[in-house]
Amino acid sequence: MTEPLDGKRFVDISGQFINELDTLSDAIKSTTVISEKEFKERKFPIKFNYETHNWEWNEDEVRKFYEDPENVSRTIYCKKLNVDETDDWGMSGFTPGFIFLEKINYKGSKTLADHASSVGLSIGTDPKTGLGIMNHFDYFPKNKFDYRMIRKDGERRLFEVMCDIFTKRKIESSPRDNTRLLSNGS
Repeated sequence: MTEPLDGKRFVDISGQFINELDTLSDAIKSTTVISEKEFKERKFPIKFNYETHNWEWNEDEVRKFYEDPENVSRTIYCKKLNVDETDDWGMSGFTPGFIFLEKINYKGSKTLADHASSVGLSIGTDPKTGLGIMNHFDYFPKNKFDYRMIRKDGERRLFEVMCDIFTKRKIESSPRDNTRLLSNGS
């Protein structure tokens, strides 16, 4: 840190950035195989009604949608989604929610977040449900995918239905078979 200027202090965040790069580098060294899963575009069953300015969905349709294991493997539970998606800093706060991957925009790792996600620093898979788990939306590669977010503090009823679906669901296949971004071999 440097000397205060008018009661304010400058903070050097380069150390934090270097630590993230070192952690990423260590993870890459310990990963033997990284391959992205191919998947076709698939839309989450929710539509915006421009007349009522509300999102519309049907509970039975959402439940049926998640009978397909492919849709489960495209879903990530995130503890801290930005309440306002346009606010990259999270100044409006965070809320739990789900992210459904609708489409991949490009292949290969391009950004730091892409690299971190690809080597599993930020996304794990819950073996009981097959859901991807991510602690914070900061590490989600936002530009890599088109996606639908279902937030607790936004689409509360839909969020509750999805929680119900995944607390009752058990996926019998291996967690590695259910990853949406990669498969790590050893």
